[in-house]
Amino acid sequence: METSSRLNGLERWLLALPLAGGLVFGLFPFLVPVAFASFTGFSGNDPFIYRLAGAATFGYAVALALGLQQGTWAAVRLVVIAVLTFNLASLYACSFELLSPSTNGEVKPIVLLILATSIAIVTICGGLLYRHRTDARPTPNIATWVGRFIVVATIVALVFGLTPLFYPQLNHLFGFKVTDLFLYRQAGAATLGYAVMGVFELRSRNWQEIRWPTAAFTKIDLCDKMKACEHTLTIYDSVFCTRLIRGSHEQRLARRLKSHEPQSSGISS
Repeated sequence: METSSRLNGLERWLLALPLAGGLVFGLFPFLVPVAFASFTGFSGNDPFIYRLAGAATFGYAVALALGLQQGTWAAVRLVVIAVLTFNLASLYACSFELLSPSTNGEVKPIVLLILATSIAIVTICGGLLYRHRTDARPTPNIATWVGRFIVVATIVALVFGLTPLFYPQLNHLFGFKVTDLFLYRQAGAATLGYAVMGVFELRSRNWQEIRWPTAAFTKIDLCDKMKACEHTLTIYDSVFCTRLIRGSHEQRLARRLKSHEPQSSGISS
């Protein structure tokens, strides 16, 4: 059985910052989008987008919490990569907003808070990845069809990540008002992190590493229950929910079948 290096106490505390950030910046806009907009000074015209941004952000907190509970580097590696990507993209969104404020011509304090938080998280994630750069990678052990689901989910996340991040105005085509460009870019940044995580899942193809990243997608289903069916972005929710529900249960079945096969005939990778 393959083992992974354990996270030490300092590493656990460092990862508590992005976990806390995911909780605060995730649950607040997801649960009370109008109150979030009012509190932070945004217009509140597109609460559905605020919910999506919050749901995507909250997913990182879920995955980190589960990975920290397991306590190994393999359990959090892909999530750390995704969080790093998210916050690098968030730095772009913050910089764009500082140079060209999208709402009432002024920079909101929340932008500065997110900027400072993103800088700290990028430093933490980059440092952890560098420290564990020589750790051995676990052997691929997932079925080929699981990889196909990851490919589809990654492509969808890439599209719905890059579009609002770099071209938020295109959301006018879906009937949105697109007044708070910063929040659209943040939603794109959060989604882009999942796309990059998907790429690394395809490179890893190891259940120990992709298990908790898969759990991060569970929160997308919440958006589907919050009137997501009224918008074209329901496609985004559906793909990830399908991947989670079918992928997790059928992966367990595949592993059980493998345990009853001869040692030489494992699941194809």
